[in-house]
Amino acid sequence: MSDYSRLAANWIRWSGLSGVPNASVVEDHANDRAVFKSSEGSFTLNHQSDWWSLDETDDRGSQHYDTARFSTFALAEIYLIWTWASVARTARGAENLGAALYAAGFNPAVAVEEETPGVYKLSSRAGTAIVTGVKATIISHLMEEPVEKVEALVSTGFPSST
Repeated sequence: MSDYSRLAANWIRWSGLSGVPNASVVEDHANDRAVFKSSEGSFTLNHQSDWWSLDETDDRGSQHYDTARFSTFALAEIYLIWTWASVARTARGAENLGAALYAAGFNPAVAVEEETPGVYKLSSRAGTAIVTGVKATIISHLMEEPVEKVEALVSTGFPSST
């Protein structure tokens, strides 16, 4: 059974700072999954076999299954915290932290394999992540960092008031 408390706190924090209404978390410990939902969509993190799988529902109710996969819970945390904080940072006019990471290209310490066009398998000492597009380049730089360091990074220079 996983501890979703860090993710739940981040979802509530960043959703609130983004102006996303009705953010809540539903934890299903029996099935080792959590749903981070709001009026504008949801993220469902499922533990299946050896992988953590992410399903997303957008603001129009369209469901997108298996949008990212992770070999460890920590990698899923990093990905989701980065995603949610990036939306809030954009909504609040804070500095875009991903631009410099993207401009640097893939982290040379991470093995990168394009599985299908635009879908990348990233492998490092921290584990494996399968993610798409621009996020793959950015996550390659974050995946070996402790979750706490990613939380500190996304909070840097961010307005504290809502």
